[in-house]
Amino acid sequence: AGIMASPPSSNANDADLRNAEQEVVDAGDYVPRLGDAKRAPATIFIPFREDGSGRESQLGVMLEQVRRLFAREPVRVVVVEQSADGRRFNRGQLLNAGVKWLLHRGGGAGATGHGDAAAAVEAWRREWHDVAQVQEQRQRPQHLVVLHDVDMPPCAPLRPLYTTPPPGEGLRGCVRVLEAAWQRYASASCFGGATVYRQEDFVRVNGFPNGFWGWGGEDNALYSRTTRCGLRVQRVTGCEFLDLEQLTVEEKLAKLDASSARLPAKQKSKLLRKDRLDSSSEDGLSTTLFEVLESAVLSEQAARITVQLQSHLPEHTQCGVCHRWLPDARFSKAQRKLASGAFGGAVRPASCPECVQASAHMQQQQRNTADAARRTCAQCGEVFESRSKLFAHLAASDHGGEL
Repeated sequence: AGIMASPPSSNANDADLRNAEQEVVDAGDYVPRLGDAKRAPATIFIPFREDGSGRESQLGVMLEQVRRLFAREPVRVVVVEQSADGRRFNRGQLLNAGVKWLLHRGGGAGATGHGDAAAAVEAWRREWHDVAQVQEQRQRPQHLVVLHDVDMPPCAPLRPLYTTPPPGEGLRGCVRVLEAAWQRYASASCFGGATVYRQEDFVRVNGFPNGFWGWGGEDNALYSRTTRCGLRVQRVTGCEFLDLEQLTVEEKLAKLDASSARLPAKQKSKLLRKDRLDSSSEDGLSTTLFEVLESAVLSEQAARITVQLQSHLPEHTQCGVCHRWLPDARFSKAQRKLASGAFGGAVRPASCPECVQASAHMQQQQRNTADAARRTCAQCGEVFESRSKLFAHLAASDHGGEL
């Protein structure tokens, strides 16, 4: 939130922070140089949940500020609210869900539900797609994805930074990080708060890992993914934001600890290390699962969706066949260990009971059970309970002809 990233530490991102190609510019010097640079439509995604600290009022200030600053520019806002699921806040997965929902065409996983409100939201989303299509046809700059915390509304001088694409494109693309003049942590570790991607670059990075339940770590992981994809980082320092939270580092961390909202340090390190080392993992934007529970158009510029997050749920295991995340109790202990790589070998996806029952192997077994002829010894005529017992009989006797 108001604090933009985790403090420097010996986590898996340190090498990325040292090796990343970075450009540091001052907002006061850089913004005037943008001049008449081509602008691009931008969508600001705000991860949200009211936690009793006045987030709803902060959201009101944020939306009003965006309305005032971008009333005549192609800037939209998607507020992505986490449902009352009893779990810690998952900022990264919420942002994945928001981007995936907006990019999605038609029904399915990104659908907005039913009723007049849902129809209005769907029309709002279709209009966004129409703008995107026009941009593509006219070969104009593509959409920008702005990842933004709710408690730091931008001030007027920052407007061009939201609608001017970061320098470079393609394999030499760039992500823009807007550093608040009042930021609380050293800039080397700052990668959150307000970050601007080209849409295609965010998709290429595959967004955030989905498993960061609790405050901290997800922005470090996104930084690592970004630099591994070869994207450069443009840091714009001295940016003017309103500070709606106004907490010191110590006060913020104490508040998080009082509500058990922080991701435990050991779990955070494990997740960062796994994401950095497991380059074959598809976890991210492409695999984010969610259901839109409520949706509403707040204004011509803004929409709000409430989502039930369904990826990497705590104490859940993913079925490798239907891809649902189901309670651990639905799987055997051995399946869970194989799926997590706990045995030290290759990870083997688990299968839920429904998918096991629907598998070709199980269906063949059921056919064998139903057909007594397939369980009968051709030599002696004895009928066995299962094919395995028939095979044992054939191995122990001299009846082992072809079945």
